Amino acid sequence: MTLDFFFTQDKIVAARPAVANELTCKIVERSNNVIDGNLITGKGIGTVVDFALGIIRKFFGHGRAKSVANGIVFEYPKS
Repeated sequence: MTLDFFFTQDKIVAARPAVANELTCKIVERSNNVIDGNLITGKGIGTVVDFALGIIRKFFGHGRAKSVANGIVFEYPKS
């Protein structure tokens, strides 16, 4: 068993292409970050703003994440 088995079993994740082939779970290729229950994953350092806003959205809601995105001049998705 690989280490990802314990963390990502039955989960959907975002992962950078170099790691995606090593994972055994479902990977969403078109998304920079994915929230599946208590697991939040991102593709890598280049998507850190999306990842951070995803955490804010998970804990504080869409409105707060959009407000933070506006404050740092980052285009945040409408949904």
